[in-house]
Amino acid sequence: MVDRLGSFSTTEIKAGFFVLLSGIVLIVFIAAVLKYRPQGDAKTYYVFSHDIGGLGRSADVRFGGASAGRITDISTDPDDQSRMRVTIQVAASTPVNADSEAFVSQTTLTSEKHLEITTGSKDAPLLEPGSEIPSTVGGLFGDLSGLISTVTQLLDDVTLLLGVSDADGNRIFATDDGRTIAELFRAMEGLLADFRVLLGVVDEKGRPLAVEGRKTFSELMVNLDDAVTHGGDLLGGLEEVLEENRDNVNEVLTTAKDIGRSAQQAVEHLDSILTDNRENIDGTIEGARDALESLDGLTVELESLTIALQEVLERNGATLEDTLRDLSETMRSLKEVTRTLAEQPQALIRGKQPVGRQ
Repeated sequence: MVDRLGSFSTTEIKAGFFVLLSGIVLIVFIAAVLKYRPQGDAKTYYVFSHDIGGLGRSADVRFGGASAGRITDISTDPDDQSRMRVTIQVAASTPVNADSEAFVSQTTLTSEKHLEITTGSKDAPLLEPGSEIPSTVGGLFGDLSGLISTVTQLLDDVTLLLGVSDADGNRIFATDDGRTIAELFRAMEGLLADFRVLLGVVDEKGRPLAVEGRKTFSELMVNLDDAVTHGGDLLGGLEEVLEENRDNVNEVLTTAKDIGRSAQQAVEHLDSILTDNRENIDGTIEGARDALESLDGLTVELESLTIALQEVLERNGATLEDTLRDLSETMRSLKEVTRTLAEQPQALIRGKQPVGRQ
């Protein structure tokens, strides 16, 4: 046997080596076609979806677009027969986290579909092996579906805006009552004409006004900007004044609160006094009313007495005048006697001496 092995030529050894190498290459090629990969360290996750979009067993699994593992099994969810369960294995270093989502995608229109896992967020905790990765709609066909949905919604909004249909999609009026685009543009043209009149560019008949008397929009905006600036400066100054007098303002507010509180207490105290002395106050008011009535009666009596006195004076006017004249003469004589007694007191005993005698 040893002699037989030793009798192989170099050509035979080389031929055998190439046969062995070809076998290894064939095995590797078959494994590549079957997408066989060594297990190594891997983590298993599950994705549940009502439509897996044509995924096949052994399809690629990508994390953020980079190859991360493969699908190991596709089956019906044992807890819900309306869903499919996709079992995947990814490298142990793949940071699948709680915010990651999975969806069916493909890199090109002709490439094989794969399962894409989003990178989630930075601070989200990592998912434990054996956990579920939520499924979503994404990828090329998901984006196309979303685009179609957006366009459909846009068309619905346009029909609602034009008044063709209501919010539920029901037509509001018949086609004969609808307005064409040309009519809408004509109405818009009239609106623009009214707007030009409002701005002072043309008069009501559409004739242009003098350019000198116009103000451009930029000038209006400059004036508005100046007004806003001055208003801001005014508010800033007011804020500074309030800041400088914050203590005084607070003191005034405190004093006002105290005054208001004291006034409230005074009103409550006055109300209690009025309540406690209501009977006395009512009696005093009644007495004052009686006194006023008595005063009215006295006034009437005085008026009657005045009228009677006036009548007496009218009837005895002449007599009273004579009496007053006599009284005046009497007073003058009494004054003369008093003067004489003051000058010649002895005249009271001996009588008045004639003028000129000693």
